[in-house]
Amino acid sequence: MSEHEHPPAVVLDGVTRRYGTDASAVMALRGVDCTIDAGELVALRGRSGSGKTTLLNIIGAIDRPSDGRVEVLGTDLGTLDEHDAGEWRRRNLGFVFQSHGLVASMTAFENVELALRISGTKRKERTGRAMEHLDLVGLTDWANHRPDELSGGQRQRVAIARATATEARLVIADEPTGELDVETGADVLALLRSIVDSTGTTLIVATHDPAVDDYADRILALRDGALT
Repeated sequence: MSEHEHPPAVVLDGVTRRYGTDASAVMALRGVDCTIDAGELVALRGRSGSGKTTLLNIIGAIDRPSDGRVEVLGTDLGTLDEHDAGEWRRRNLGFVFQSHGLVASMTAFENVELALRISGTKRKERTGRAMEHLDLVGLTDWANHRPDELSGGQRQRVAIARATATEARLVIADEPTGELDVETGADVLALLRSIVDSTGTTLIVATHDPAVDDYADRILALRDGALT
């Protein structure tokens, strides 16, 4: 998918994030400039404390930059108040976390269906869409199992189904293989790659895992809050 067919998914212009105001202020991000095209799988690499999660939170409208401009999916995030940012996230973004964040008392199907309910998907569409995305991640036969009845890799697959079922245009994954063994982690990365290829979703993966290099279109390296 070329940049001429669609506008960029993410444009960061001089993005800075500092915590505190006095001499002890911490600079989490230092003038980050970056463009991510629609339909790209971009890996964000860097050590702990390099600014990866801060950058993801800013792209996801969870945090705001101290300086600079952030445009995501054609929206200038600086124009959104807290309420509007929450509505915008629900309509446009999917999130996958290291610890999957599933509701323990709900089945795999119910976890995915809940995300659809929150996003405002009509009731008559929710069942079909939830099952479609569980099938996409290879878990049709596990739809009625709760998280404690699933392996770590299966739980992460449910989390991916939950993030993609809302037809999110951008999925943000923060250390999605961090709690998985090498083989299962590779399976999850291959799944993410296949979803990008089949749906055109834009995916940003923050990770320490060097295996991501085999699946990403591009690697962005962060060091001390700056892209290197």
